[in-house]
Amino acid sequence: MPAAGKGTRFRSKKPKVIHNILGKPMIHYISLAARWSNPEKIIYVIGHEKQQVKKAINCLNCVYVEQEEQLGTGHAVAQTKPYWEKL
Repeated sequence: MPAAGKGTRFRSKKPKVIHNILGKPMIHYISLAARWSNPEKIIYVIGHEKQQVKKAINCLNCVYVEQEEQLGTGHAVAQTKPYWEKL
């Protein structure tokens, strides 16, 4: 799941995925949806303020892939390729 963006349109210093909706970070709802589908593995692509994002996700058995340069969603997904090739 891409979670590396800066969220510049939000005009905030916080990453967009940790902005609250109904008292919880946005990424919380996405994480719930992913877990409900019972996947073998959940991979998060993180970048901007990665430590804050990891703390908000709070998933011990998830894989975190760092996207050093935020070059868009396609690039974020491409960063996970080595992890999917192992399945």
